[in-house]
Amino acid sequence: MFIEERLTNEGHEAVDFMWGHHPVVGAPFLDETCRISAPDCEVEVFQDEDGPDYRMGLHQVGGWPIIKDRNGGPLDLQAVPLHGGNTMDNCYLKNFAEGWISIQSQRLNLGFGLAWDANVFRYVWLWQALGGGLGYPWYGRTHNIGIEPWTSYPCAGLTNAIQNGTARQLKPGESLDAWVTAVMFTDHAVVRHIARDGSVA
Repeated sequence: MFIEERLTNEGHEAVDFMWGHHPVVGAPFLDETCRISAPDCEVEVFQDEDGPDYRMGLHQVGGWPIIKDRNGGPLDLQAVPLHGGNTMDNCYLKNFAEGWISIQSQRLNLGFGLAWDANVFRYVWLWQALGGGLGYPWYGRTHNIGIEPWTSYPCAGLTNAIQNGTARQLKPGESLDAWVTAVMFTDHAVVRHIARDGSVA
């Protein structure tokens, strides 16, 4: 699926903004046989944005795919935990040269991937809602992973993105073009790249 977009400021003053996509995969596709692939990048974790049931260590920056878990041990972000872990985490991928990410099910021999314009969507929100999330709106029922290209971060809103310098701005009459490609694929043991035309290597 090929998506081409244009964002235009039709007002008469400059506007700060965040712009992103929220694709999510879940059961029955998502299980512990799934692997997440991404280009070399940094991973940043802020505070416990989704409550106390997190597994990633807070307030850290690491290199993909190994970061610290909440106890200081190694945590491989390529691996999807067993169902029933009751955790919810959000981290941010940044400083990647190419925009792509994928999730593959070894059980199904099936993968879902995205490619995008990394000059526009400079961050990925990697949201892992794996049975955690106490109270409204999740009540511990959700088991899914979001792989979300965004112009800015964190998910706490535009004010925070302005403060950390990642918000974008359009002047009056200015436009910004972007593209995103989504692809399903089979027969790839390890994904090393996804191109704009949907080809997977």
